[in-house]
Amino acid sequence: MKKLTGMKCIMMVLIAFAGLGIEAAFAFLIEPIVYGSSMNNWNTFQNIVHWIITCFSWGFVSYFIINLSKKNMGLI
Repeated sequence: MKKLTGMKCIMMVLIAFAGLGIEAAFAFLIEPIVYGSSMNNWNTFQNIVHWIITCFSWGFVSYFIINLSKKNMGLI
């Protein structure tokens, strides 16, 4: 197992926080522009698309963090 430094932990936390930022960007910036209305006024289809995008983005961020842990830190 490689040595785990504070900087490596902070890097993974910042990547997870970036995942939250991506979700917020989709929900509050991109999707309202695409749909032409705020989140409160979305129909069922728009909500489903939002949650699919959210699941894929969190899946990508999780996959990235897990692979980063495997390659660089030997944690998993």
